[in-house]
Amino acid sequence: MTIPQIWSVLLRRWPLVLGLPILVALASLGAGAARPKSYTSSARVLVSRGIADERSTAGVTWANEDTVALDIPTIIASAAFGGDVAAALQPQGLAPGALHGSTDGKIVTVAATASQPQAAQATVQAALDLLRANGLRYWGDPTWSPEHPGVNIGTLDPPSPPTATPGTRALLLDAALRAAAALVVSLALAFGLDALRGGLAFHHEDAKA
Repeated sequence: MTIPQIWSVLLRRWPLVLGLPILVALASLGAGAARPKSYTSSARVLVSRGIADERSTAGVTWANEDTVALDIPTIIASAAFGGDVAAALQPQGLAPGALHGSTDGKIVTVAATASQPQAAQATVQAALDLLRANGLRYWGDPTWSPEHPGVNIGTLDPPSPPTATPGTRALLLDAALRAAAALVVSLALAFGLDALRGGLAFHHEDAKA
């Protein structure tokens, strides 16, 4: 197919070629705007095993390697930890957000997503406070005591101001990607319909002959 032929098809089928991507983009933006907003806050901390009873084996390997930081995401996702966070936030009248974490060596990122902005930030702060206060109790260490929690947590970045998710940029990017996919479909339909039309015209002329 030559370039003039391609332009001819696009000019004939422009309502389909442009209309479908526009409709998909508008639908995507509308659906995203109608979704209930959630808010996310996060903090970065430096985590290591503190001084504990020499009989304690919590948070270490058989070779005495510190694994406390690697265990934090699992700890904060546990029901027991979630219950402690809920109890800590109850005096503030806030429902705890969903906690999640990730590690990069000894650096741990703790994040929370909630339906209220203040709840997201408060959940992260409560999680850090509980880890500092209770330490190896969450590892089930029988030698744990309030005086010697056994976990050191240094703040690198405090809980960030809550941000709405998905944000405007994410909504626009999602709409653009969906529109691009719809454009590919609309082009395929346009050329497919034109080829079908040409085939039908050819058969009609052949029948007349």
